[in-house]
Amino acid sequence: MSVNGLVHLLRRKNVTYELAYAPLGALVGSCPPRIFNDDKELETFLAGALRIEPREIATALSALARNGSYSVYEVRLSEAQIQEHGLGTAWSLSCSRAAVVGAF
Repeated sequence: MSVNGLVHLLRRKNVTYELAYAPLGALVGSCPPRIFNDDKELETFLAGALRIEPREIATALSALARNGSYSVYEVRLSEAQIQEHGLGTAWSLSCSRAAVVGAF
């Protein structure tokens, strides 16, 4: 079963990056952030673990440089992937039933 959510990216003042995966319906601030030391580390994670398309990654990195934040919508991850990548725990499924693909 997959959970539909968004990835919120934030460039911090010390030029590190923060990534939070928020399943649809999750409370704001309830998703643990993951920190990346530079844009290459972030790009590798987005392309590998999250399977985000190269064009979307380029758009995200450009927006981060310009605005300091960006969100990627329609990112589907399994509960195991969410936990494996340090993006949350099993609570994400029970707290956001509308985000579960095929639940209704």
